[in-house]
Amino acid sequence: KVLNSYKCKAGMKANDDHIKELMIERIVKLKEQKNISNYRIYTDLKINAGNFNDFIKNRNLNKLSLNKSRDVFNYLQSL
Repeated sequence: KVLNSYKCKAGMKANDDHIKELMIERIVKLKEQKNISNYRIYTDLKINAGNFNDFIKNRNLNKLSLNKSRDVFNYLQSL
């Protein structure tokens, strides 16, 4: 049971990372379409500036959670 639980958790991390990669692509496209700066996004959503920039520019998936990346995407869609 413990091993199966561990495998399930490990698979969830890989799945979350895949979703975050897709979210980055969508976020970048929306940013360009709506001409929104990174500064506006992280100040309006109260996200750490360094983490957000590293997430977007360097595609470091560990810098933002899946929920926070969804928040960014939803924010950009609502503009």
